[in-house]
Amino acid sequence: MDNDEILKIKNFTKEYIRGIKSVNNLTIDIKSGDIFGLVGPYGAGKTTTLKSIAGKIPFDEGNIYIEGLSVILSPLECKKLVFYMPASPDLYDTMTGIKYLNFIADRYSASDDDHHDEIYNLADDFEISRILYDEIGTYSRNNKQKLTIVAAFLCKPKLMIFDEPFAGIDNSTAQKLKEHIKKAAEEDCAVVFSTHNLDITENICNKIAVIQSGKLIECGITKDIIKLQSVKDIFQDLSEPQS
Repeated sequence: MDNDEILKIKNFTKEYIRGIKSVNNLTIDIKSGDIFGLVGPYGAGKTTTLKSIAGKIPFDEGNIYIEGLSVILSPLECKKLVFYMPASPDLYDTMTGIKYLNFIADRYSASDDDHHDEIYNLADDFEISRILYDEIGTYSRNNKQKLTIVAAFLCKPKLMIFDEPFAGIDNSTAQKLKEHIKKAAEEDCAVVFSTHNLDITENICNKIAVIQSGKLIECGITKDIIKLQSVKDIFQDLSEPQS
């Protein structure tokens, strides 16, 4: 494994129904500083892949390595290196926002540093400071998403995983999210996220992988991949209204 390689997915295969593979023999390498987009239509296997990287679900063949550690053999060590944000964050409704953020900061920090200033700087940036002392159960879906985004950048993991992070958020929040993702990458974090939006992919990702029906179609430098007609056709399909 290269010294700067954060994530290695090797021959990853997942079956949900016996004989039917939701992801089939996927191999991808992601380095520190990469902003990596996982692109494909609904049912392509994106969420399954992200959940498996984060150790949320088991898989059937292959392996996934985070900084050289196998998620199968060293699950706890791997989880300490990763922050995973699902498409619909599942949070503790009776916990206040500030308690949740302090909990996340303490879990990922190796020291007893006070995270107060950093929490409020991020909360101000994503405009949730006024609700930090409210119970999370009172938050709108949008504010729950913002709270989870703040938590991701607060804990400074080696690998950030976002499932459709730009879906359902306003333009201002989306722009701030892009800025923080770019800053995290500059600090050698690897960021992986799924999206259906070609504009976002072009704007922020230095590398992308396109998957369809669980199989890797193309993978590489964004500006090279999006020129391919096969990829343009997939994006065209994604942009068309769903029946």
